[in-house]
Amino acid sequence: MTSPRDLRDLALVLTREATDTGRRTDLDAAIERYGFTRAELASESTGDPDADRQ
Repeated sequence: MTSPRDLRDLALVLTREATDTGRRTDLDAAIERYGFTRAELASESTGDPDADRQ
């Protein structure tokens, strides 16, 4: 029997397949688009996800 979770996963896969254009964005380009650099983000990180949210 198919579970609701399986149906949800199938719907997600089919939606992604139907809408994926194949275009990908480089991570550094995305970071720069928002006005940051990878080095700036790394220097601001404490390594603790809970502390970094502040």
